[in-house]
Amino acid sequence: MPMPEAASSPCPAADPRVVLGYDGSTSGVEVLRWAAAQARARSCTLEVVACWPDPGELFVHEVPGHFSSPRNRAVADLEHAMEVTREDCVGVEVVTTVANAHPVDALVSRCSPCDLLVVGASDGRKPRQGLAVDQLCSLLAPCRVVVVETAGRPMRATE
Repeated sequence: MPMPEAASSPCPAADPRVVLGYDGSTSGVEVLRWAAAQARARSCTLEVVACWPDPGELFVHEVPGHFSSPRNRAVADLEHAMEVTREDCVGVEVVTTVANAHPVDALVSRCSPCDLLVVGASDGRKPRQGLAVDQLCSLLAPCRVVVVETAGRPMRATE
Protein backbone atom coordinates (compact mmCIF):
# COMPACT_ATOMS: atom_id res chain seq x y z
CA MET A 1 0.00 0.00 0.00
CA PRO A 2 1.57 3.33 -0.96
CA MET A 3 1.99 5.55 2.03
CA PRO A 4 1.77 9.30 1.51
CA GLU A 5 4.28 11.49 3.23
CA ALA A 6 3.47 12.22 6.84
CA ALA A 7 2.46 15.74 7.72
CA SER A 8 5.38 17.67 9.16
CA SER A 9 3.66 20.43 11.10
CA PRO A 10 3.23 19.96 14.84
CA CYS A 11 -0.29 19.75 16.23
CA PRO A 12 -1.66 23.19 17.08
CA ALA A 13 -3.69 22.39 20.22
CA ALA A 14 -2.89 21.42 23.80
CA ASP A 15 -3.15 17.63 23.64
CA PRO A 16 -3.90 16.71 20.04
CA ARG A 17 -3.88 13.09 19.02
CA VAL A 18 -4.01 10.81 16.07
CA VAL A 19 -6.95 8.51 16.79
CA LEU A 20 -6.97 5.22 14.90
CA GLY A 21 -9.84 2.79 14.57
CA TYR A 22 -8.28 -0.69 14.45
CA ASP A 23 -10.51 -3.53 13.23
CA GLY A 24 -8.20 -6.53 13.60
CA SER A 25 -7.67 -7.01 9.87
CA THR A 26 -4.37 -7.60 8.11
CA SER A 27 -4.71 -4.31 6.24
CA GLY A 28 -5.44 -2.67 9.61
CA VAL A 29 -1.81 -3.30 10.58
CA GLU A 30 -0.66 -1.22 7.58
CA VAL A 31 -3.09 1.53 8.55
CA LEU A 32 -1.64 1.41 12.09
CA ARG A 33 1.87 1.85 10.68
CA TRP A 34 0.72 4.87 8.66
CA ALA A 35 -1.01 6.39 11.69
CA ALA A 36 2.14 5.90 13.80
CA ALA A 37 4.17 7.80 11.19
CA GLN A 38 1.58 10.61 11.29
CA ALA A 39 1.73 10.77 15.09
CA ARG A 40 5.54 10.88 15.03
CA ALA A 41 5.60 13.65 12.40
CA ARG A 42 3.01 15.68 14.32
CA SER A 43 4.58 15.03 17.74
CA CYS A 44 1.22 13.66 18.86
CA THR A 45 -0.03 10.79 20.93
CA LEU A 46 -1.45 7.87 18.95
CA GLU A 47 -4.63 6.39 20.42
CA VAL A 48 -5.44 2.99 18.92
CA VAL A 49 -9.09 2.05 19.46
CA ALA A 50 -10.46 -1.46 18.98
CA CYS A 51 -14.21 -1.90 19.32
CA TRP A 52 -16.36 -4.89 20.03
CA PRO A 53 -18.49 -6.49 18.94
CA ASP A 54 -17.73 -6.05 15.24
CA PRO A 55 -20.19 -3.96 13.21
CA GLY A 56 -22.98 -6.21 12.03
CA GLU A 57 -22.69 -8.58 15.00
CA LEU A 58 -25.33 -8.65 17.68
CA PHE A 59 -24.43 -5.90 20.16
CA VAL A 60 -23.81 -7.15 23.67
CA HIS A 61 -22.82 -5.14 26.71
CA GLU A 62 -19.97 -6.27 28.87
CA VAL A 63 -21.03 -7.98 32.07
CA PRO A 64 -18.32 -7.71 34.75
CA GLY A 65 -17.03 -11.10 35.81
CA HIS A 66 -18.27 -12.91 32.69
CA PHE A 67 -16.14 -14.03 29.76
CA SER A 68 -16.95 -12.27 26.49
CA SER A 69 -15.67 -13.89 23.32
CA PRO A 70 -16.02 -10.68 21.22
CA ARG A 71 -14.11 -8.65 23.83
CA ASN A 72 -11.43 -11.32 24.12
CA ARG A 73 -11.03 -11.32 20.31
CA ALA A 74 -10.71 -7.51 20.22
CA VAL A 75 -8.09 -7.53 22.99
CA ALA A 76 -6.08 -10.33 21.33
CA ASP A 77 -6.22 -8.63 17.91
CA LEU A 78 -5.07 -5.31 19.39
CA GLU A 79 -2.23 -6.93 21.33
CA HIS A 80 -1.07 -8.73 18.18
CA ALA A 81 -1.17 -5.51 16.14
CA MET A 82 0.84 -3.64 18.76
CA GLU A 83 3.41 -6.44 18.85
CA VAL A 84 3.95 -6.56 15.06
CA THR A 85 4.15 -2.74 14.81
CA ARG A 86 6.39 -2.25 17.85
CA GLU A 87 9.29 -0.90 15.76
CA ASP A 88 6.95 1.39 13.80
CA CYS A 89 5.78 2.96 17.06
CA VAL A 90 9.24 3.73 18.49
CA GLY A 91 9.29 7.37 19.61
CA VAL A 92 5.50 7.63 19.64
CA GLU A 93 3.39 7.73 22.78
CA VAL A 94 0.75 5.05 22.16
CA VAL A 95 -2.45 4.61 24.15
CA THR A 96 -4.66 1.60 23.46
CA THR A 97 -8.37 1.39 24.16
CA VAL A 98 -10.82 -1.49 23.82
CA ALA A 99 -14.33 -0.07 23.66
CA ASN A 100 -17.64 -1.88 24.06
CA ALA A 101 -19.31 0.37 21.52
CA HIS A 102 -20.10 0.77 17.84
CA PRO A 103 -16.88 1.94 16.14
CA VAL A 104 -18.42 5.23 14.96
CA ASP A 105 -19.60 6.12 18.46
CA ALA A 106 -16.28 5.16 20.06
CA LEU A 107 -14.11 6.98 17.52
CA VAL A 108 -16.11 10.18 17.08
CA SER A 109 -16.51 10.61 20.85
CA ARG A 110 -12.72 10.50 21.29
CA CYS A 111 -11.97 13.22 18.74
CA SER A 112 -11.64 16.95 19.19
CA PRO A 113 -11.37 19.49 16.36
CA CYS A 114 -7.56 19.46 16.32
CA ASP A 115 -7.19 15.68 16.18
CA LEU A 116 -6.73 13.47 13.14
CA LEU A 117 -8.98 10.42 12.87
CA VAL A 118 -7.60 7.55 10.80
CA VAL A 119 -9.74 4.62 9.65
CA GLY A 120 -9.34 1.90 7.07
CA ALA A 121 -11.62 1.76 4.06
CA SER A 122 -14.87 -0.11 4.54
CA ASP A 123 -15.13 -3.75 3.59
CA GLY A 124 -18.50 -3.03 2.03
CA ARG A 125 -20.67 -3.74 5.07
CA LYS A 126 -23.05 -0.90 5.85
CA PRO A 127 -24.03 -1.51 9.45
CA ARG A 128 -25.79 1.72 10.34
CA GLN A 129 -28.15 4.00 8.44
CA GLY A 130 -27.02 2.42 5.16
CA LEU A 131 -23.50 3.78 5.62
CA ALA A 132 -20.19 2.12 6.45
CA VAL A 133 -17.98 3.05 9.41
CA ASP A 134 -15.55 5.11 7.29
CA GLN A 135 -18.42 7.04 5.70
CA LEU A 136 -20.11 7.80 9.02
CA CYS A 137 -16.84 8.86 10.66
CA SER A 138 -16.18 11.22 7.74
CA LEU A 139 -19.61 12.78 8.23
CA LEU A 140 -19.69 12.99 12.03
CA ALA A 141 -16.16 13.51 13.33
CA PRO A 142 -15.29 17.05 14.48
CA CYS A 143 -11.80 16.73 12.99
CA ARG A 144 -10.03 15.80 9.79
CA VAL A 145 -10.62 12.16 8.82
CA VAL A 146 -8.24 10.14 6.67
CA VAL A 147 -9.55 6.91 5.15
CA VAL A 148 -6.71 4.62 4.14
CA GLU A 149 -7.77 2.53 1.17
CA THR A 150 -6.86 -1.14 0.73
CA ALA A 151 -5.32 -2.86 -2.29
CA GLY A 152 -2.97 0.05 -2.99
CA ARG A 153 -5.71 2.56 -3.78
CA PRO A 154 -5.04 6.17 -2.78
CA MET A 155 -6.25 7.66 0.47
CA ARG A 156 -9.05 10.13 0.81
CA ALA A 157 -9.40 12.77 3.46
CA THR A 158 -12.14 15.03 4.70
CA GLU A 159 -11.77 18.41 6.32
